[in-house]
Amino acid sequence: MPRLRVAYARVSTADQSAAAQLDQLREVALARGQPLDLGVEEQASGAGDRPQLEQLERAARQGRIAQLWVVALDRLGRSTLDVLGRMARLEAAGCAVVALREGLDLSTPAGRLQAELLVAFATFERELIRERTRAGLVAARRRGARIGRPRVAVDRDRLDQLVAAGASWRQIGRELGIGQGTVAALLRNRGG
Repeated sequence: MPRLRVAYARVSTADQSAAAQLDQLREVALARGQPLDLGVEEQASGAGDRPQLEQLERAARQGRIAQLWVVALDRLGRSTLDVLGRMARLEAAGCAVVALREGLDLSTPAGRLQAELLVAFATFERELIRERTRAGLVAARRRGARIGRPRVAVDRDRLDQLVAAGASWRQIGRELGIGQGTVAALLRNRGG
């Protein structure tokens, strides 16, 4: 069975049409002498699940798809890391991603280099964000800010009454307006 070249088009809302994306992909693929075998449309928000795309990824892992064409990389995922992860999984399955807007074609050495650079920049960006977050926490602590969840004021006498009455953690939490985990921590810390 020959491996397929597949176009994937995604729109966010029902009032949009993926037809323009599919037409553009077919036109470019034909101009490159690589006609597409199949076009898949999906209506899913950027933050939602993408069952059609997941199905295409499974087909790629099964060796049925040679290339996955999209008009832009943002059609493949929610974030840079999400897109790069999906691209890596597809490439590991032997499926090259072709993204028109970015001029990316993982079936070529230049395209693979470009993808590696994207991964490097995404990793660098993630590390910078992590570094800034840590620095911000240190600065906040120096200013005396309390980091983490706010402390909860609990009526200790009422807690003792509920425990003595044999109330469950859920009942105690509901009565005092706190979570069961907080109840457990309070009882553990008071030795009860």
